[in-house]
Amino acid sequence: MKLLWGTPGWHLSGANTLGADIVRGLRRLGHDASILVTGGGEGLPDVPCDVPVEHIATAAAAPWPERWSALRTFLNAQAPCLWVPNYDFVNLAVVPGLRSSARVLAVWHADEALYRRNIAWAAPWLDGVVAVSSF
Repeated sequence: MKLLWGTPGWHLSGANTLGADIVRGLRRLGHDASILVTGGGEGLPDVPCDVPVEHIATAAAAPWPERWSALRTFLNAQAPCLWVPNYDFVNLAVVPGLRSSARVLAVWHADEALYRRNIAWAAPWLDGVVAVSSF
């Protein structure tokens, strides 16, 4: 099963560094894993060269329904797969339309209203939630 660690844009951050480390470790163990950039990000100068990166084929300025359709189509085509949206809350809108073999694992990075609200909304369609610390 392919793992896709999501990010709306690549930049140096704790959440993106965590994703790169997880992808790198899984690949060392022989798993198919990559970073999935959902919001453009041409160039991506900070992406480590040993971490594969995939992009959703829409323009960064495309309307949200077009972006969501492209992401949904991409994830369904990758199935069976596990998508970890990371902090890509806007794109959680696609989870109700995913095939059952396109699994979704949310990461709860912080005890903030933004995480509570978005994970609570998506909970019926999530396959799991991982908290990175105890709250």
